[in-house]
Amino acid sequence: MRAAAAENSYSGGKNTSRVHQHHSTLVPQAILTGSQEERIAEIESEISQCKMPKKCLTAFQIFENKNFNDVKQRMPHLSKREISDHLTAKWNHKLTQAERREFEQLADQSQQDHFRQVEEV
Repeated sequence: MRAAAAENSYSGGKNTSRVHQHHSTLVPQAILTGSQEERIAEIESEISQCKMPKKCLTAFQIFENKNFNDVKQRMPHLSKREISDHLTAKWNHKLTQAERREFEQLADQSQQDHFRQVEEV
C-alpha cells in the first residue's frame, strides 16, 4: 500500500506506464503527435531493412563446418556435442600446420570480406 501511495505521488495520481508497444524505447503516449508516430514507423522500417553482415568465421569454425557432416555420416551414433569434441581434438592434435594454414587463409579472406561489407553498409 505504501508503494502504491509513493507511485501516485510521483505521477500525480495518473497511470504513466502506458507506452507504445512497437517502440524499443519507453515513450509515454501523450508526448507523440501523429506525424511523429509516422516518422518513427518510417525509421523503424529503414532500420529493419538494414542488414549488417554476419560475424566472420574463425579458422576452426570453417574447419568444423566443412567436416561436421562427414563425421556425422561416418559416426551417426554421436551427438552434436561429441562430434564437436571430436573435431576439436582433431584440430588441436592431428592437423598439420599446412592443413591448419589452409583454414587460416580462408578465415583471413572471410575477415577481409566482412570488413568490406561493413564499410558498404
